[in-house]
Amino acid sequence: GEWLHARGCRDKVIIATKVGFDRKGVGAGLKKEQIEYWVEESLRKLGTDYIDLYQIHNPTLAQLEQVTAGDLTVRRSGGNSAASCLRHQAEMLMKPYLSEPYLLRAIAKIQLGDYTGAEQDCNLAIERNPFLPGAYYTRGYVYKLTHQLEKAERDFSEALIFAPENRTYIAMRADVRAEQEKFDLALHDINHLLHREPQSAALHFEKGTICLRSHDTICALNSFAKSTEYDSQNPANWSALGLVQLMMNHPDEAFISLSKSINHGSNWAGDYINRGIIHYQRHNYRGALADYDKAVSIAPQDDQCYYNRGVLRQELGDYNRALEDFTQAIDLAPEQIETYYQRGMVL
Repeated sequence: GEWLHARGCRDKVIIATKVGFDRKGVGAGLKKEQIEYWVEESLRKLGTDYIDLYQIHNPTLAQLEQVTAGDLTVRRSGGNSAASCLRHQAEMLMKPYLSEPYLLRAIAKIQLGDYTGAEQDCNLAIERNPFLPGAYYTRGYVYKLTHQLEKAERDFSEALIFAPENRTYIAMRADVRAEQEKFDLALHDINHLLHREPQSAALHFEKGTICLRSHDTICALNSFAKSTEYDSQNPANWSALGLVQLMMNHPDEAFISLSKSINHGSNWAGDYINRGIIHYQRHNYRGALADYDKAVSIAPQDDQCYYNRGVLRQELGDYNRALEDFTQAIDLAPEQIETYYQRGMVL
């Protein structure tokens, strides 16, 4: 603790400690009150308010069956995953032929960001039970997180052989297919789910997203409209619908949708930028400026917020502030040639 305090480097080190010994007559068990006592002792001595990895010293399987991850009062979510890894490790030592402990440890490793270890554990689970769909799904999820999309699609498809109607497996396969621009296959998966859940706003939204990425704006328009029909309180549904309506040159409809998104609590700068554009086209410069100001406050690192506001200020003859906005936009996105042109028009 003195070493940490003297150097002020708590955020640059990983602290790991153990529970299980009895040094002060508290007991060597893993009861909740015993764990809490030793956690607080470690925190006090180290002069910190969290432990990165809390380990169980030499536990027996009987002890592990009595303790839950929730009993560990570690101040970071990773602590629970670390405890889970330890628990499943003990099960594997006792019964190495079981596949489930490897799968569960893989899930814990994903939470800890150990994707290589998670993949290895999934492989071991599949070796022991090649008919375990969760192992293929979890490995596919690891591949998705590491951008190995073809492998992810293959594993999600493998999982579906054993659980052909699993909603999560189908949805995840649709997602990775869309990421690979296999739009027809992705839509096939989503339509299969919509046949079972025709009033699912989330599925209609997902379908709209895939259609938009494939440049099928009519399909996207219809799908996002359905998502607002089945969930009219979700700002994301109205936001997506407004964007497509604006793309299709339906500004009046887009203005209504974007306003509904904002009224339902949207905190996305794009909604204010897009509505500001409509205000600008209608020559409602005060409304446009208010929306652009709001967009800048929400996303101060988004060059488009400054660019659009700069164009408006240039139109209003406020050249000094327009110059400031264009300069800020260039600082954030120096590759945008159009911004240089607009700034040159002001100078």
